[in-house]
Amino acid sequence: MSGHENYVQVTVTKNEFTKLEDKSAEEEDNTWGSDYWLIQQYNRNRPVDSHIKSIEELPYIYEKNSDTNEIFRRRFGDYYNKREKIKSTITERVERSLDELAEEMKAKTGKEFQDWFYGLTKNEREKLTEFFNM
Repeated sequence: MSGHENYVQVTVTKNEFTKLEDKSAEEEDNTWGSDYWLIQQYNRNRPVDSHIKSIEELPYIYEKNSDTNEIFRRRFGDYYNKREKIKSTITERVERSLDELAEEMKAKTGKEFQDWFYGLTKNEREKLTEFFNM
């Protein structure tokens, strides 16, 4: 391997890395609702191969009517055409018994457990909390 003497290895903490990322983002308009902000939010939890680079690539905006639980979608920027209804109501997941929850919980560790716990319904979380706080 040649040329290795031209490289330097550095270590960057998480905080320093975040500051570097934020600094590069400051050059863009990252105010709420800006194109840059919307693109960052869309890409945030998606795999790199499905990231978008421009606002024109943003497929849909989803909206929920909290009174009726109806979910609609529309093309980004399309305020004049009729929205498409996705679901009439949100169906609730069937709650599991304490025994079922305890069995699922056995296989979870660390972050897996946290994600699993916060993915439970409110009643399921309360059931587990009451059981273990007795």
